[in-house]
Amino acid sequence: MILICQDFQINSAVGDMIRLYQPDWVLVPVLDSDTEFGRWAHKRAFDLSGLSNARFVVASSLALAEQAGSKAYPNIAVGLMVGPMDPTTPSSGSQRAVGTLLCQSHNPMCGKLTWGSDDPAWSQTNLAKPNPTS
Repeated sequence: MILICQDFQINSAVGDMIRLYQPDWVLVPVLDSDTEFGRWAHKRAFDLSGLSNARFVVASSLALAEQAGSKAYPNIAVGLMVGPMDPTTPSSGSQRAVGTLLCQSHNPMCGKLTWGSDDPAWSQTNLAKPNPTS
């Protein structure tokens, strides 16, 4: 499934499509300054990853970060990969494999993140929803 930037944010329709069609992959090109953990794309992929066994790949270019004069440019996360909920950890119920791809400041400016490798770029993420009563 391909969702282009703002399509990724359409709440009910995107969730319904992922639940109904059960895609293997969801590819999301975005125009954003980066795709670091905790930002909107990570949160959205994390939420949707509980609806199917899809792997989410969110990719951005460096164009917006460069134009905005980001302090971190060019060493910015330009790719984000979020896995489905891990069925082997039922007690946590919300663990996801997650990795970011940083664009290094050498030529050519590229990187490689291989799904399921032992690369230290991979970790687990567990986003907690805010408690409305606190």
